Amino acid sequence: MIQKLNPNNLLGNLDICLNALLLAAEKGEWETISDLSRQLLPALEAVSNAPDTVSYVRAEQIRYTLTLLQAAIGKCAERKEQIEPLVKALIPAKETPDTA
Repeated sequence: MIQKLNPNNLLGNLDICLNALLLAAEKGEWETISDLSRQLLPALEAVSNAPDTVSYVRAEQIRYTLTLLQAAIGKCAERKEQIEPLVKALIPAKETPDTA
C-alpha cells in the first residue's frame, strides 16, 4: 500500500506512487498494479494540471521524477511484451474460407 499522500507536494506524491509501482514490478506483483493505479492516476493528473504557481519545484526533483517515470514505463513495456503471446493465445482465431 502507498503511504498517505501530501496535497501540497504534487511531485513528491507522484514519486511515491512511481516508486511503489517500480517496487511491485521488481517483485513481480503485477496483480497489485490496479490498486496502485487508484493513486497513481490522480497523482499524474494533479501534476499535469498544476497551476503555474508551482514553478518553484527544483530541477533536481523534476529530473528524479522523470527518471522514475521512464523506469516505470520501461518495466510496464517489458511486462507487456512478456504477456502479449499469452493474450494473443486467448483470442480465438478468425475463420477464413480455408479453415471453414
